[in-house]
Amino acid sequence: MPTQIEENDPRIEVENVTFKGASGEVSGYLAKPKGAAKAAGVVIIHENKGLQPHIKDVARRAAVAGFVALAPDFLSPVGGTPDDVNEGPERIKKLDPAQTTENCLAAVEHLRGHANCTGKVGTLGFCWGGAVSNQVAVKDPKLDAGVVFYGRSPADEDVPKIKARMMLNYGSLDKNI
Repeated sequence: MPTQIEENDPRIEVENVTFKGASGEVSGYLAKPKGAAKAAGVVIIHENKGLQPHIKDVARRAAVAGFVALAPDFLSPVGGTPDDVNEGPERIKKLDPAQTTENCLAAVEHLRGHANCTGKVGTLGFCWGGAVSNQVAVKDPKLDAGVVFYGRSPADEDVPKIKARMMLNYGSLDKNI
């Protein structure tokens, strides 16, 4: 996919970051509006290929739209996002799903405490990341919003636990989901 917002865009500031997750240090990519004092936060959750350039671009787009965006590399516990995108799905299989949810909850908390964040935080997940976004909504009653672009739905009995406003995007003809 073509890049929409370059890293050196004068409207934003970007940096590589790390934060403490359930599995140890998790690396990530942070993008924020340039010079912004406070803004709402969004955790961008990658699909099963890892923290690829497209996901970093999504974080930069969120920053241009006025958000502090954190795109964690949830493959950090298994060596990080591989250079070969085809290796990402194999690494995803090595992750513990519960630990990944905890790592994402840590990302949400990290963003809530960021100096430029208002404390309001949402998640936005793609495919595999959509499932993670759903699980974070189940586990975090303080989550403000969640956006899912595909991804496994939470168990029926867990749905009442969700307090966040959710926007769920699914293909009606997709029999897999």
